[in-house]
Amino acid sequence: MDQGAYLALAAALTVLGAIWTWIAFRRRGLGAGVKGLGWTLLAPAAYLTGLLRAGGRIVDAIADWAARLVFSPTVWIGFGIAALAIVLIFLARVLPTKEKPSRAARKEAGAAPSPASVSAPKTAQGPVLDDDDDDMADVNDILKKYGIS
Repeated sequence: MDQGAYLALAAALTVLGAIWTWIAFRRRGLGAGVKGLGWTLLAPAAYLTGLLRAGGRIVDAIADWAARLVFSPTVWIGFGIAALAIVLIFLARVLPTKEKPSRAARKEAGAAPSPASVSAPKTAQGPVLDDDDDDMADVNDILKKYGIS
């Protein structure tokens, strides 16, 4: 569309908005009339700022895309591939997967004594500490907890 067509569109929208504003003012009062006037003034504002032309280009681009969508086999192949991808993603949720053992299960497996450690008696219990040395007792407790003593 050229500049004259956008001017005609803006003028038509302004006239229709003015009629609507007048009807709203008469039927519902001053508040409705002022609100209608605000909406009416958006059409010439859009024309003067160039947004009416931008909106026309957007509508034109969407119409071209829709026409290509309907008549292009490559677009339909693209939609088919997208649908297949979505189906595969949701199908993967119901198929069994190889899961790692949970942290609690690994901890239980690590805490269970091995057969060699059960049969072999412990002869050395680690260094003997004085009762007054609390720091070393804490360190010794941590080492025992992790099996390093």
